[in-house]
Amino acid sequence: MKSLQLVYLGKLIVIKYLIILNMNSAGSRMTWAMAKDHGFPFSTYFAKVSDKFKTPLRAVFAFLGMNLAIGKHMIFSSRMLLRN
Repeated sequence: MKSLQLVYLGKLIVIKYLIILNMNSAGSRMTWAMAKDHGFPFSTYFAKVSDKFKTPLRAVFAFLGMNLAIGKHMIFSSRMLLRN
């Protein structure tokens, strides 16, 4: 029974990792596309594609930063709710 639970947990971890990877890929591409079309403030900064890596690193890191900020807010707000 214990080994079956570990297999199930392993599958869940892999699936969640793939979901997060896909979400960040799609979100950073969308961020770059909107910046390229001047849909954001400072769009010329975020629309730049890195010469070395041939990817929009600024858009990728901007999206990851937004994810971390929102995730941190969600974690701490739920802790505050559970504290009562």
